[in-house]
Amino acid sequence: MSQKEVHEKNIKRKKLAKRICIGLAILILTAAVAMVFITGHIVFSNTSQFVSNDTTYFESAMEYFKERGFDYAKLLETYNVEKVELTSSYDGHTIPAELIYADSKNNDTVILIHGLGGNRIEILPFASIFLDYGYNVLSYDQRSAGENYAPYTTLGYLESYDTADAVAYLDEIIDPDNQIHIWGTSAGAATAGMAVSRGIVKERVSSLILDCPISSNDDIARLSMSGMNIGISLDFLMFSADIYYQLKLGFFYSNASAEECLKNSTLPVLILASKADETAPFFMAEKIHAAAPNSTLAFVEDSAHGRLFRDYPEWYEEQIQLFLDSQSN
Repeated sequence: MSQKEVHEKNIKRKKLAKRICIGLAILILTAAVAMVFITGHIVFSNTSQFVSNDTTYFESAMEYFKERGFDYAKLLETYNVEKVELTSSYDGHTIPAELIYADSKNNDTVILIHGLGGNRIEILPFASIFLDYGYNVLSYDQRSAGENYAPYTTLGYLESYDTADAVAYLDEIIDPDNQIHIWGTSAGAATAGMAVSRGIVKERVSSLILDCPISSNDDIARLSMSGMNIGISLDFLMFSADIYYQLKLGFFYSNASAEECLKNSTLPVLILASKADETAPFFMAEKIHAAAPNSTLAFVEDSAHGRLFRDYPEWYEEQIQLFLDSQSN
């Protein structure tokens, strides 16, 4: 074999090796992209529809009222209850709400935001606290709950747009010197925290009250998956979720964080929590307290998630009254 033939053969070998390397790189990259996409889809499927309208029907509220000893009929007799339908400025879905007031719509008002599994009717026992103090109340259904048929639940990120629409509605019907406050529980508290990043909320809302708050999607996802032996690192799961959520809904999953949004807010924030909470553990309330520069953390030792008002009604009302009084001074 001549030297020229050897040289040409070596060139062919190098070209073949190069093609093989490129092919392997493409195969590995394709497999990696597929892995990210499949993993992201799994996370999305398990986190974007925690509840549905079928599981948050109003009959469940009536059952809850019986358990609580709450007289819903008396509330309707005592106060004016007006059904309101808002149109989402984000994607046009209907946001059903109840505006409750004693005599005038033009009054200081508290927006109530329920948690996962709830609806605008179920949280009316909390409305009584504020109504007794002389505040009006606006309670609305979050996404995929009650009569709000917007798809996907995102633990506050997309839901915060609905909050901004509720604030905009109140801004139109009450005087500029009347205050707007937001109370939220659990995932509703996460919604309230993230809503401060929306323009009109920053401009118009006077304070937030966060009951057993969830700090972020990242925290709640890591908490729920930490005990699972699925053979995939949590960091990879969160990375995949970020990519999939960005492609599907236009935001990164990890961006859904009340903690991060409140870092840039000077709004007064009251955080009510329990050290025994296993659903939204106490560290979440502590993280929000550390992040929000103008926050107060009040807590008990032994109440389960969402039971603060039931277990410690006098303490709960006192904390809220002191906090709201400090805003009116």
